[in-house]
Amino acid sequence: MNKDIEDLLKLLDDDNQQSASLVIAELLKREPEIDSILQGLQETENPKIRKRVHQIQSILTTRRRRRNLSRNLAIKNTELINGFVQLHMQWYDNDSEPAISKLWTDFIKSSEKYHTDNIERLARFMRKVGFTVASRDEMEPDHYCLGIVLEEFTGADPLICAVTRELAALRGLNLKIIQVMGDFALMAPDGKILIPKNGWKIAEASSIGEFMEWDNTMLLRMAASVLFLCAVNTDSFRYIHTIGSCLAKTARKNTLEFLPYPYNS
Repeated sequence: MNKDIEDLLKLLDDDNQQSASLVIAELLKREPEIDSILQGLQETENPKIRKRVHQIQSILTTRRRRRNLSRNLAIKNTELINGFVQLHMQWYDNDSEPAISKLWTDFIKSSEKYHTDNIERLARFMRKVGFTVASRDEMEPDHYCLGIVLEEFTGADPLICAVTRELAALRGLNLKIIQVMGDFALMAPDGKILIPKNGWKIAEASSIGEFMEWDNTMLLRMAASVLFLCAVNTDSFRYIHTIGSCLAKTARKNTLEFLPYPYNS
């Protein structure tokens, strides 16, 4: 172990909270070096050190989640479910990533007997499960958080389309997510259109007119932007900072100084 780190760890036992905070700040600068060391200390018998080690680990976890979301927002055609899990964890940061991932795997398992490898059977399954699209007038954060959507089977239509398309892809059915007159839908290779908002009805492409295709990164950025707006609307400074920082990095900005006061402080 690096001697500087060893000395800093000993100082975590300091009775002075201000001194301990300075020590924590120094340790956080050494993130790559301290991860495995902290794991060995998280069950130490010293209650002060244990508490402060858990505090450091919590900060490091928050930082990693933010970096993961920033990366998913920045890369072209990001891995969508993982991106939505990371976004969920920014809004519900006390939730468990494995628990959200389990909701997704359980959802996949529940579809197995429906053989969702064509658009008709896929629509039948989504109706059977009870997935519904929330009203566009209701800009609720829960409608853009994957875990809540998978639990309650209600969400914004872009998120529901994303869940549906990812499920279909696992069965070999490649769908495009499109936007028609403000509504989101799924287009099959044969031109059939699955419209969640209309009770999972199927239409022909010739009947819908012009449309715009959305890729994975566009969908994730839109969902993150909606949650950011929800945070601003409720003056939730914590979420403004966390989600706003991740979005800012997509514009190659490292701070939120471009926002109006008080959000830029």
